[in-house]
Amino acid sequence: MKVIEEIKISYFRSFSQETRIFNLNDLNIISGKNDSGKSNILKALNLFFTEEKVDFYNEVNFEKDFAKSRADQSKEKKIKKKIQISILFNRIKFSGGVLPNTFWVEKEWDKDGILINRKTKDYSGHLIYHNSSTTKVEASTTSFLKKIHFLYIPAIKDNSFFDYLKKEYQQSLGVKMSKLTQVDKKQKLTLKEWMEQLSAGDITDLLGQKIDSEADGMMKHFVTNTRELSESNFNIPELDFSKVLEVVTENEIPLTSRGDGIQAKFIPQILNEITRNKSADIVIWGFEEPENSYEYANAQLLADKFKNEYSIDKQIFVTSHAFNFISLKGDNISLFRAWKENFEEGTKIKYIANQEKLFDSDDSIRLKEELGIIQLNQELEEFFKNREKEREVELESYRCKSEELNTQITNLTKPLIITEGKTDWKHLKKAHIVLGIGLDIEFWEYINDMGYTSLDKMIEEYQKISHSKKIIFIFDSDQNLMNEKYGREKFNIHGNNIYSFCIPKISDELEKISIEFYYQDNELKTYDKENRRLFVGNEFFKSGNSLSGEYQTQIKNKCETLTIIDEKVFLKEDLANLHSKALSKNTFAENILNETNGFENFNFENFNLIFNVINDILKD
Repeated sequence: MKVIEEIKISYFRSFSQETRIFNLNDLNIISGKNDSGKSNILKALNLFFTEEKVDFYNEVNFEKDFAKSRADQSKEKKIKKKIQISILFNRIKFSGGVLPNTFWVEKEWDKDGILINRKTKDYSGHLIYHNSSTTKVEASTTSFLKKIHFLYIPAIKDNSFFDYLKKEYQQSLGVKMSKLTQVDKKQKLTLKEWMEQLSAGDITDLLGQKIDSEADGMMKHFVTNTRELSESNFNIPELDFSKVLEVVTENEIPLTSRGDGIQAKFIPQILNEITRNKSADIVIWGFEEPENSYEYANAQLLADKFKNEYSIDKQIFVTSHAFNFISLKGDNISLFRAWKENFEEGTKIKYIANQEKLFDSDDSIRLKEELGIIQLNQELEEFFKNREKEREVELESYRCKSEELNTQITNLTKPLIITEGKTDWKHLKKAHIVLGIGLDIEFWEYINDMGYTSLDKMIEEYQKISHSKKIIFIFDSDQNLMNEKYGREKFNIHGNNIYSFCIPKISDELEKISIEFYYQDNELKTYDKENRRLFVGNEFFKSGNSLSGEYQTQIKNKCETLTIIDEKVFLKEDLANLHSKALSKNTFAENILNETNGFENFNFENFNLIFNVINDILKD
């Protein structure tokens, strides 16, 4: 919903001269290098609407917020120091009294940072009069500006910002409850009469009777849009809006205690809820870098929501470096490039018109270069080429494994155990022998690695065919995707004698693990004859340095996790030679299976947990 047609900024921060920003739209995306001045556009809007603050955290400070190059000119030419911000408004559906359909509102701040002047002008820049006076015009302007609710969202969000969001939501909720209270005083109404008085959403609220149940209804909007918060809820003290609204996510964890990514995902939803409750107002967002703390895929979902949902009933100004945002196309979107030629001229901004052919113009290409997108695209192209080659190799490997497995299944005389990795069956086979378990089973003893994705595909394929003997697929429990799919039940029945399960947890500390963790800690870290061993991610800091100070690993994505590291671990004193001290998982398993010196007396008791599940399947 476009209400601002044009912005004019003079002598504010990096805007050293009068700068006009036009071709505005419902969703306006401003991009450019760091320190290009793009966020100063949002700060100018915030100062215009609040008249006292340049952003969420800071009051206007003329010494800091007056353009530095203009300050130098003022000293030389004795020019009066002032900040000027003007906005060309479109009255849209709101009556403006004596105001025309489009009009300028111009505001000025003096050297003390105090608003000293506000004028209402026509499109040509002339003062608007009514009956030879501006009194009624200014009154209409004041009335119009009061309808606008400007929300500024900083790039860095601390607890005070979340407190602000809570209070905004309280106020918006209070407006709705006030409306409901007024309706409640009426005589008994039929359903038809209720519908004439209230929206469907309001009726739903009334049926709840209590404010906390109303809040639960509102949360459905959050739940459908934020998967990580599927069990979230609001706790609102009944009818007491002076208390702070608390947002509590799943497991009763306050939102402010969650990670930055979870918090970031909640912010647009709360803001949108505020907008929905303030349906009579004009709402404008000034949103700095909304993609902060988002993974790439989720940033794309967010950008699409800004385009298709959030900008429908509000006008939005966004600063962004993210390709997800600057590549958005549509009739309701305008893209701008912000840059600086030099200190004296300050920030310049230009509308990039060819949204349907993004990055064809000179300005588009410059923006692309400034953001490093050319290099990024080259790297992505190379990545996808390599990934395609890897997929071809994986597919060929899968075909070979399927042929090998088909041969074994054809001649099955016993239930068959198929494990996720080429090492897992070795551990289970040895445990089966040592524990003396009387299960009449056999293992698929494949040599080349397979992984959980191939195992997943095999289940989909083999469950379609009838089998004379049971085939049991066993996954590690260290992958969330497989845990969700196969780990919710003790075991899964797929039909046609196909079963699956994830290895059971040993304890609350050893829950999402690979099979190596079924051994005792000292066994897991047994050295071989070449003084190598398995390492665990929690032995290392994120930097790759070990807690003991003795080792360093290059596998930093596994550091501080309960994951096996079986390569690229080096003695810090021997980094120049780069002889890895990590034992491979396959060699570790081979040593146990063959009872190599030092690996012959391992404790296999925990493996009973797996064989108990297999036994239950065989009884099924």
